[in-house]
Amino acid sequence: MKTKNNEHENRCSIYEDFNDFVFTQPSSFTVKNKTYEIETWVELIDTLCLVLKKKNRKTFEAFLVDEKQRRTRVAYLAKDVQDIHFSKYLQKSDLYLNKKIDAPRSIKLVRKLLEKFKIEDHQFYLSVVEV
Repeated sequence: MKTKNNEHENRCSIYEDFNDFVFTQPSSFTVKNKTYEIETWVELIDTLCLVLKKKNRKTFEAFLVDEKQRRTRVAYLAKDVQDIHFSKYLQKSDLYLNKKIDAPRSIKLVRKLLEKFKIEDHQFYLSVVEV
């Protein structure tokens, strides 16, 4: 989180230490040179899912049922509401997200999505602000 764009915003790689994202809030993300404005961790996941779903629906659907993605006891992202505890409906991507997701878990989920879509770390940047 070292590169400053302005006084309050940090542009960073999501491959930094998870603790670097505690007490931050996302403001935008850039994937393959296209920037999307966001305000929350939930909106980050919702918008990224929409972008990736549009890019390749088949790969995205495979991600949702991939055992590697579901290794944890708690599912954080699913197509069906009954697969998620404490669910929040994501309107943009038409998915359900565990609304108890925090910044580090959001970053972990984003990393898994990018890995599935073979998006390299230099092709994705996140801008965050400290809260």
